[in-house]
Amino acid sequence: MGLNSPSLDQFTNAPLIATDRQVASIEKQTGFMRSWHRLCFPLNAMTDSQRANSSSHSTLPESWAFKEYFFATFLPFALIIGVVAYAIFAVESKGQIALKVEQNQNMIKLQREAIIQDFSMITSDILFLASESELKEAFEEMDADHLQQASMELKNFTQTKQIYDQIRFIDNSGMERIRINFDGTNASIVTRDKLQSKKDRYYFTRSLNLKAGELYISPFDLNVEKGKVESPNKPMIRFVTPVVSSHGKRLGFIVGNYLGQQMLEHFINIHDDNPGLSHLVNSDGYWLHSNPHGLEWGFMFADKKEIRFQRDHAEAWQTISRKDRGHLELDHGIYCFTTVSPLAKIRPDFVLAGDQHDLDLKIIAFNSNQELDALLASSRTIITLWAAIALLLVAIISILLAKAISSRKQAEMSSRVAEGRMNEAVKMAMDSVIIIDVENRILTFNRAAEKTFGYPHDAVIGKDITNIIIPERFRDMHRRGIARYLESEEAPILGKRVETVAQHFDGHEFPIEISISAAKANEKHEFIAFIRDLSEQKKASEKIRKLSQAIEQAGESIIITDSEGTIEYVNPAFCDITGYQSDEIIGQNPRILNSGEQNRRFYQEMWRTIKAGENWQGRIVDRRKDGSVFPAILNISPIFDENNNITHFIGLQQNLQEYEELEERFQQAQKMEAIGTLVGGIAHDFNNTLAGIIGNLYLIKKRVQGQTNVISKVESVETLAIRASEMIQQLMAFSRRSVISMQQIYLPSFIKESAKLHEVSIPENITLNLAIKEEELYIQADANQLQQMLFNLVNNARDALAGVEKPVISIALKKFVADQSFYERHPDTEISDFALISVTDNGSGIDSENLEHVFEPFFTTKAVGQGTGLGLSMVYGAVQSHGGFIEINSRKGKGTSFDIYLPLIGSNVEETSCSALYDAEIMDGKGETILLVDDDSALLSTVREILEDMKYNIITATNGREAVDTFLAHRHEIKLLILDVVMPELGGVEALLEIRKVAPSIQCIFTTGYDRSKVLEAHGMADVETVLTKPYEVFDLARLVSQKLS
Repeated sequence: MGLNSPSLDQFTNAPLIATDRQVASIEKQTGFMRSWHRLCFPLNAMTDSQRANSSSHSTLPESWAFKEYFFATFLPFALIIGVVAYAIFAVESKGQIALKVEQNQNMIKLQREAIIQDFSMITSDILFLASESELKEAFEEMDADHLQQASMELKNFTQTKQIYDQIRFIDNSGMERIRINFDGTNASIVTRDKLQSKKDRYYFTRSLNLKAGELYISPFDLNVEKGKVESPNKPMIRFVTPVVSSHGKRLGFIVGNYLGQQMLEHFINIHDDNPGLSHLVNSDGYWLHSNPHGLEWGFMFADKKEIRFQRDHAEAWQTISRKDRGHLELDHGIYCFTTVSPLAKIRPDFVLAGDQHDLDLKIIAFNSNQELDALLASSRTIITLWAAIALLLVAIISILLAKAISSRKQAEMSSRVAEGRMNEAVKMAMDSVIIIDVENRILTFNRAAEKTFGYPHDAVIGKDITNIIIPERFRDMHRRGIARYLESEEAPILGKRVETVAQHFDGHEFPIEISISAAKANEKHEFIAFIRDLSEQKKASEKIRKLSQAIEQAGESIIITDSEGTIEYVNPAFCDITGYQSDEIIGQNPRILNSGEQNRRFYQEMWRTIKAGENWQGRIVDRRKDGSVFPAILNISPIFDENNNITHFIGLQQNLQEYEELEERFQQAQKMEAIGTLVGGIAHDFNNTLAGIIGNLYLIKKRVQGQTNVISKVESVETLAIRASEMIQQLMAFSRRSVISMQQIYLPSFIKESAKLHEVSIPENITLNLAIKEEELYIQADANQLQQMLFNLVNNARDALAGVEKPVISIALKKFVADQSFYERHPDTEISDFALISVTDNGSGIDSENLEHVFEPFFTTKAVGQGTGLGLSMVYGAVQSHGGFIEINSRKGKGTSFDIYLPLIGSNVEETSCSALYDAEIMDGKGETILLVDDDSALLSTVREILEDMKYNIITATNGREAVDTFLAHRHEIKLLILDVVMPELGGVEALLEIRKVAPSIQCIFTTGYDRSKVLEAHGMADVETVLTKPYEVFDLARLVSQKLS
């Protein structure tokens, strides 16, 4: 936010234009006199160079002629000479005094305008601060963050202006909430503990009844500290205005202590050529600036109460105190005076608090008789000499007259030099100065205006300004404003600084700040505009605003310290991360964050690096306000001044806690994935082996029918093989390589039915509680895997309840909508709706060191023979296969809870029962030819014998390439293909694609130890081809072969 208000340099140019007009008026009044002298005295009408040339050729009159003329004219003209000499002296004296009065009046007018402009600037500043929306918001909220932000903005404002001793915000109780001090070089924020109550100070009590837009201005006096006038003297004026919210509520007061020395310096600078001339007094006659010095501020000191202007100038004061302006000619000298009523001049409609006429100031220019005598001494000497030596001829009289005229010429020359100096100041002013008449014609267009608007001076003089620098949409408004002023001599914009846009020569528009004043020259209205290009200022303000927002809104912690490490600024992210508030941390040293995990050498190396002007970056562990620690990456950079000295350090700190936790979860997932890959590969080989074992056991039973002992032994081995197969299926589920059949399941019914099945495996002393919400909870899942997940979790809970007095297992089901915390735990998902299945026990719980291993295969804390360590691994893999998430929460001695999140879908098919099982009897074939392909020769031989035993004709191949060649050789015989998916040279899927190029309708059964989706989806076969999972039951093989051939 920008708090810049009109700068002083624009006001200092305004009097130059006014003097230019006044000189023109003087020249008009003296024009007749100059013409008369040129007629009567041709010599004086010459230029300086002509007079110089003429004087070189002139000669003095002959002595005899001189004497003759003297005696001939002396007696007759003695009386005439005396009268003429007296008349000449009287005229000369009057003219010199009149010119002096005019010069004095011009000077005090300039001084008056300078004071008015200063008051205008200060008033604009104070009202601007009171109306600034962001400050209002801060004063209305009154929390630490807003007050800190407001303090920084007021500090920046005070630093930029450098004309205020203090800027304060005082609340309605009179307590200072913000105070900015300026020591002449730097602005600083006063800490909260040093703020004071000002409820009894006169400027606060007199401001309590102020309304919005009203202003209290204190008298011009000296600053008092601790009951004594501050030394050296510090002239001060206090400006107070209320801050009112948009709802009309008064929030407090803005108080600005203006350093009055600035105003006095402006006043003094105007009469530098004659420093002993001007006096500035208040309405009581006390000097604020005196000549000679030393008489000022009598009302501030007990021993100087009688030192007033009226003490030495009583007769003049009687008139000066009653009138606003004028001049007096008294026996002891002449006085020119004017009254400064600053706000009445700046804003005639301005509302002040009560009667503040004591603000009126008097500017008095006094010339004593001694000064006037000195001014007229030259003329008096010349005329006296002329009268005394009446013997001189008319030439001498002419010389005396020329001498008198020369004095007048010199005075006029001084005026013209002053006029030229002022015109040059206008030309060289940093801001654009443009003067127009009532017909919008440009009269003055200075160099700054040429640069700002892109027009050369000669191209615009006399042209209509409306069509040159005013954008088209504002031209009618401008013309109406001129017309309104000519009718009423009033215009709201006059005397104010306004931000608007102007048009450049190339057509583009740019922002400006403009102040317009009205003047009269030769009884004609003119308008003077002071214009400043705000383009760079706006860009800089926007850049600062964006930079400020970036720092304030940055997610990383930012801290700024001085060169000794004292904290001067922290951003909101720092407060969020560390738990400290900004007012707690400002003024502290960063060692307040020291966690003790870095040694002294660490910090010594850090300080050595940054003190050398280099950047430092590294990992650090800091401590929060609550005592907890957090890891972070810290980057510290030095800040240099224009002399390349380090003044501050800026630290950028990024909290690594979430990143390191995420990295830990990622490493855990990678580990689980690696284990799953290993397990999947091993499981595939086991499946092939078990498939051969189970097949051969079937053949043995067929061969030894009737031999009860042998069959019993074979069935025992078959039971062990099936148990090993189930273990392999759990490994496959963990590695997500098992064959799954996804279908829509209505969870409430499924969970209830599963609970009934699992209830029989739970001892009677364990209570099984169900909390199932009857909601539209449909998921896409494999019923067998889902039932197995629940079975494993219930069994795990059952084992954990050993020795518990009142054991309870709870199964809950409800809908879960993901929140921010869930997304932070599982950043890879965008799904929002889940079914949440919770299995909870009140058993022994799990140690924290074992929690991260519970899903690893073969990890178990049970005794040998009581568990395989695969149950939870299967659950983990199955949940991953279903696109879900599993979380575990456990407290030692309190119990454990497993939460499974499965993505919800819409309902569009009939629900599937978990008990839907399929069974069929083994049917023999009718001699059909089957091409059997597998790279495992033992398994190939076993399956061939089983199928031949079922009355099928079998042709075999050991890889995909051989299978294609064999089929082409027997294409008319082969009715069915049984292909292993993964084989060397050519896989089963690729072999089928080759074969179907010549036999599109050939039937096929794939066998695999992997998830069919892994090998079939890439070819679009996952939903159309039949897959038999290894190891498989003989009746499943027989059923599928029979179905395909039928």
